[in-house]
Amino acid sequence: TLVRLLVRVASQALLPGPRRMLLAAIELSSEQACDEEAACSVGDRLAVAETLLAVERLLTSAASRRLQPLAAAFGPSSVPQRVEALLAPPRDTSAVLLIAMGLSGFVVFLLAVSQHLHHVTESALAAFTH
Repeated sequence: TLVRLLVRVASQALLPGPRRMLLAAIELSSEQACDEEAACSVGDRLAVAETLLAVERLLTSAASRRLQPLAAAFGPSSVPQRVEALLAPPRDTSAVLLIAMGLSGFVVFLLAVSQHLHHVTESALAAFTH
């Protein structure tokens, strides 16, 4: 949730199309991470995939018209991609986690030095223009 919030805030400068794609990818990744956690807790990836399909069928069935507002609240369905990921062999996420931590550290570093960097840039520009 924190990563999704940070991406939403940081992506404000992007054009609408790329921003939507980025936010959709983050949303799908978040859901897939939750699915993986559920699969680890349950101990059966197939059971989690079957549950996702059952809930999707329930929300989209004609008999569940009263659940349509609930289905609409969840937005567009990413169930096919989530089920495919659960049916595929588990991936080693240690490299992805390491990259994410490195990028997070770099962003924190940039935020920490941004005021100093701003001052240095202004001083350099002032020296070049005089």
